[in-house]
Amino acid sequence: MLKIYPAVYKQEADRVVCHFPDLPEIEPFSGKDKDAVAEEAKDVLGRYYVHKSQIKETIPDPSNARLMEAGEGETIEYVYTDIDKYWTGVKAKDTWI
Repeated sequence: MLKIYPAVYKQEADRVVCHFPDLPEIEPFSGKDKDAVAEEAKDVLGRYYVHKSQIKETIPDPSNARLMEAGEGETIEYVYTDIDKYWTGVKAKDTWI
């Protein structure tokens, strides 16, 4: 199952920092370059979604990235992740989502 959420990327000194505005529980994370951070964003989103599903908490709907305004030095892009790969070994998949 594909999940899509907007992420905000910002270059800060020698790091790129990313956060999900719709998912404030996810702490900002960073890496050396945007490609590495974008790959990590897929993983972070997948793990978050499975965790929230397991504990049966509501997951907010994603915002429309086209309606969001980027701050200075920021870019907003959608993160696409297939959460099915994060259900490996998880027993609750068939009872929730």
